Amino acid sequence: MKLKILVIPIISMLTGCPGENLNIPEQRAVMINGNHICFSVDEKEIMNGYSVSSVQHGEYKELATAEFENRSYPDSCIDIALPAGYAYEISYTLNERNYYYPFFKDNDGRVINYH
Repeated sequence: MKLKILVIPIISMLTGCPGENLNIPEQRAVMINGNHICFSVDEKEIMNGYSVSSVQHGEYKELATAEFENRSYPDSCIDIALPAGYAYEISYTLNERNYYYPFFKDNDGRVINYH
């Protein structure tokens, strides 16, 4: 009986927790200036792709998507028209980690971060 009690914690330590190594995105802001978006302004950070999406008039729209080898600032910036009055989500990969940034662009063109 004592052996069974010791074996279970040892097996748990060796196998780890379920879902421990999943690459779950974390929220990280991007720089938005009008129609110009920069995912990072650090030249040492490497970007591998992005997706910009929104729900407009009840319809899901993927506005821009790209995958590439390696890009760093300023090549990691894009220009994209984002109509005012809608919520957006940007998903991107930076330094082999997945991030997302949800925001709302109000009718005055201000970007409002939301969680």
